[in-house]
Amino acid sequence: DTNRVGTIAGSLIGSAALSKTGAGTIAITGNATGYTGTVTVEQGTLRLASALGNGGAGNVIVNDLATISGKGSVANSLTLGTIAGANLSVSAQTAGALATKDLTVNGLNTVRLTDTPLVPGTPINLITYSGALTMTGAVEDHFQLLNAATFRTLPVFANPANAITLTVSAGADLVWRGE
Repeated sequence: DTNRVGTIAGSLIGSAALSKTGAGTIAITGNATGYTGTVTVEQGTLRLASALGNGGAGNVIVNDLATISGKGSVANSLTLGTIAGANLSVSAQTAGALATKDLTVNGLNTVRLTDTPLVPGTPINLITYSGALTMTGAVEDHFQLLNAATFRTLPVFANPANAITLTVSAGADLVWRGE
């Protein structure tokens, strides 16, 4: 695909591997609990708005420089990046996060906030997980905020109680446009 947006709004079932290629976006919004295979995001964006898989089956691999967004869930495992890191697009104004059983984090993953936090200083859940976290080193070594220099203070990534969170203490810098 080029820069197109597609949606899977119906039921997604089966175990065959699926690959997302091209610069566009594919959204999974329908019932995908019957899908037990692996979705690989090779390029572009996967917007996950529903549950993918069930009973410990259903995986998502987000390759380097590809993007995942949404507040859906992955029944078994979510892998961010292979070597260099993936992209994670998150709303800072809505509750919830991507959810998975097992989370693997590779490389330096870039977090893009789609809007500014409603309450600066409140942690934003990026990803929650109920099983194992596989990551070498500290969480701040694996996540960076896109355009972090435009915020008054540095963002803080943390890993409290089965979640990857981001705290931005203040909004973006003010810009004076008057006299």
